[in-house]
Amino acid sequence: MKNIKIATIALTIGVVGTAAANAAPANVTYGQMANAPRATQTTTTQTPQQMSPRTAATTENNRVYIGANIGWNILTFNNKYSLASDPTTETDRFSFESALGFDVAVGWQFNNKWRAELNYVYAGNYEDKDTLTTFELQRQYLALNGIYTFKSWTRTSFYGGLGIGVGQLRTSWTGAYFAPEAKNDKDSTTFVAHGILGLEERLVDNLHLNLAYKLSFMTGHEHDVLLNGGDTFKSKTSGIIGNTFSLGIRYVF
Repeated sequence: MKNIKIATIALTIGVVGTAAANAAPANVTYGQMANAPRATQTTTTQTPQQMSPRTAATTENNRVYIGANIGWNILTFNNKYSLASDPTTETDRFSFESALGFDVAVGWQFNNKWRAELNYVYAGNYEDKDTLTTFELQRQYLALNGIYTFKSWTRTSFYGGLGIGVGQLRTSWTGAYFAPEAKNDKDSTTFVAHGILGLEERLVDNLHLNLAYKLSFMTGHEHDVLLNGGDTFKSKTSGIIGNTFSLGIRYVF
């Protein structure tokens, strides 16, 4: 019995010794193991300038922005004419008449999908001139736009929007037929609605290049002008549709 106990104790000591030998190299002391360098985990924080364009775009949430564009307007409208002494009307249809204009906007970007802006548009001055008569049409308006980004890529986004507002329409008739005391110009307040489609390219942080198409509708007005001899020339301008192609920039603060 005594021999069995001695053998059991010896076997146990051998197993423990083998495990200890496997746990640490024989030539390394416990003090050396305690002083060995430990692996550490470090984290880095990216600045908005170091972020990818898609990541940096999220920093533009809840921000004010401004924008400016220059555009080429293609107009379509109707002019109806008659005389006070003769109610027979004549109609001219003007199509693909062009004028240079511009627009500016200040807005609020809620997130990477939605933004709203107040948009001033000067849609240009169109002139139709013949031998004895000159007709001019000028449009400008202020609209509130809601804009939604349909699709975003790394640096480019595709968006659309709708806007409604009030505008000022000015028509002018001048020439040899009209009396010197005639009121040749007329201004009136009109209703305006437009739709927008565009592509936007991020150039650098907070600065975007903007290419847009805008389809606008403006109500018209009637304009009476005194003629030489006492008769009155009556005109009605209506169906004013503008197609605007513009290029500009937008800056997010």
